[in-house]
Amino acid sequence: VITRMDVHPKTKQMALVADLPEHPAELFVSSLKKPRPERFTHSNPVLEQVQLARQIPLDWKSSDGLRIDGVLTFPLDYQDGTTYPLLVLPHGGPEGVSQHRWTSSAIYPVQLYAAAGFFVLEPNYRGSKGRGVAFSKANQRDLGGQEFADLTTGIQYLVDTGWIDGSRVGIGGFSYGGYLAAMGATKYSDRFACALVGAGISNWVSFTGTSDIPLENSLVHWDLWWFDEPDLVWERSPMAH
Repeated sequence: VITRMDVHPKTKQMALVADLPEHPAELFVSSLKKPRPERFTHSNPVLEQVQLARQIPLDWKSSDGLRIDGVLTFPLDYQDGTTYPLLVLPHGGPEGVSQHRWTSSAIYPVQLYAAAGFFVLEPNYRGSKGRGVAFSKANQRDLGGQEFADLTTGIQYLVDTGWIDGSRVGIGGFSYGGYLAAMGATKYSDRFACALVGAGISNWVSFTGTSDIPLENSLVHWDLWWFDEPDLVWERSPMAH
């Protein structure tokens, strides 16, 4: 993932700041005509002696056929033929995004969970950024609805691969990820063995009156005020379940 770039006008050399799942941001240099980035800096050589868990991009179809993607990290000691517990860690926002890069989520210590023997799924459910305006608006007026199916179909996909034990699935997150985790602890508790809610929303009605982002929440995320459709907004509140 390239985060910064500059080009020398005479030599046509590119200087890149980029990271990989194996290391944080480093300096790379490459020809503009034949891009073959060569790494120039090694800011933390100790990392090269640390064994990190395998991380891959993943995609699957949700229940309505929409393609959903995310990042999957394997247990550090993964062995073929063995099933493992799974942690689902949805990002916040909901217009956040999990990327296939170094520490795909800055909040969640994914590699520590992997070292403890967990698969970790970071799903980019509908409403996430990175796939255009229509996708980022696809959860409006439906928070906690079809977007949650994006999570559960991802879980089922991993069950079908034989990688995870469907009875040992946990969910956790912060902010909007905390909201989804709270829905996992209440409305969808049949799917999860445990849930961790950090800075999440438990009641959309009271949230509108006590939050410092009532306009953003109502006009951007929900695309309605709670009193426009109070039954829907309450039904999508974890506290209602």
